[in-house]
Amino acid sequence: MSFEFIETLRSLGFGSLLGGGALGLLYLLFPALFPGAATVQVVAAVGGLLGAGAHQLVDKWFLKSIVAPMGKFIGYYSKLVQLTFLRRMIDEEQRKRLLQELTDRYFLDDATAGRRNRLLPPPGQGIK
Repeated sequence: MSFEFIETLRSLGFGSLLGGGALGLLYLLFPALFPGAATVQVVAAVGGLLGAGAHQLVDKWFLKSIVAPMGKFIGYYSKLVQLTFLRRMIDEEQRKRLLQELTDRYFLDDATAGRRNRLLPPPGQGIK
């Protein structure tokens, strides 16, 4: 099974649990809002279906299309600020190498950039 499929199943389960529970609780607190033929099982099932759909909508539309790119943007520039603060603690060659790796990952979406040479020397030792 792929990771995305497992993540979708988890999302559907959580959304249906939340929606079913919320609508079931609403039914128990205010039964006059629902038609006379509705039972708590039917209301919870409908709430589960609505909750699963709403959770998928929020997950796909809001989180993956709006929040994820903003997180990538903020993460890149916060790492640049950290490199600026660490200027006195690491040597210039190592700082340039880290900057190049960050730039490759951010602008080129290069997932393999981190696997090229993961073994950086410890602080205080230059690049050999």
